[in-house]
Amino acid sequence: MAVSDSSKVDLLYKKLFGVAKTDTSTNKSASNETIASPTINRGDKIWTQANRIPSTASSVVGIVQGYQGTGSVQCVADSTSTAVGGVFPTWKTNLTDWITPEFGSTYFVAVYADSSGVSNPVATGTQMFDSGIGGVGEWFFDYQSGVLNFIGGTIPAALTSSKVVYITGYRYIGEIGLNVINGGTF
Repeated sequence: MAVSDSSKVDLLYKKLFGVAKTDTSTNKSASNETIASPTINRGDKIWTQANRIPSTASSVVGIVQGYQGTGSVQCVADSTSTAVGGVFPTWKTNLTDWITPEFGSTYFVAVYADSSGVSNPVATGTQMFDSGIGGVGEWFFDYQSGVLNFIGGTIPAALTSSKVVYITGYRYIGEIGLNVINGGTF
């Protein structure tokens, strides 16, 4: 018998909460699971200068790179995804390590639709909000991979086949990885 999609979602949802799945969602919610199961923190991916990321979004030379206004990132459609009404639902920044709102609410990325190659999509484009409008165009941004996906299976009206997606936000560009393990300094 195949594993149901609802069981898969429950497993992933609980994993996001850092707990092991020991029962169905009907019997135990994520907050009722008691066995810790945090995601792995790879030593080669640790942001060693994360303590220098300010709580209010701003650029810091060599540590935080801002992508605002004329520096917005024009995304590339993921043509391996299935188009919805002639528009691909997944867009790639081709940049990793975006700083999450975990560091401060001002790090939440903003998403715009505008023509390709514009100089400032913040000024000329249409902002698309993560909650969509009237149940249309909800999106999720994966800060680690730099990938945006319209998760509800719908595309906002502002994003037509003649438009592209732009992202504004901040990325961690500081040192990555633990260089010395046995010496005790990181």
